[in-house]
Amino acid sequence: MAFDPRTLSDCMLPMKNADSRAYDRFVRVLDAYVHELTMAVTLAPAADVLNAQGRAQQGIKFLQLVTELRDPNRPSA
Repeated sequence: MAFDPRTLSDCMLPMKNADSRAYDRFVRVLDAYVHELTMAVTLAPAADVLNAQGRAQQGIKFLQLVTELRDPNRPSA
């Protein structure tokens, strides 16, 4: 069974609704971390570039998952 990314959105939306300031702070910190991961690709030795690129891509995808929240009460398109 494949993981449905909407499951993460379903978990994050109530947290955002419960304390939007804390959620926004989490997103800002996560964004800064993802920026560091992305910059690390440019600084990585040639032998480590692919690994650094993979970590950056994972970070970007995770940031997208927690920021692109869907309304679970609205039907999916």
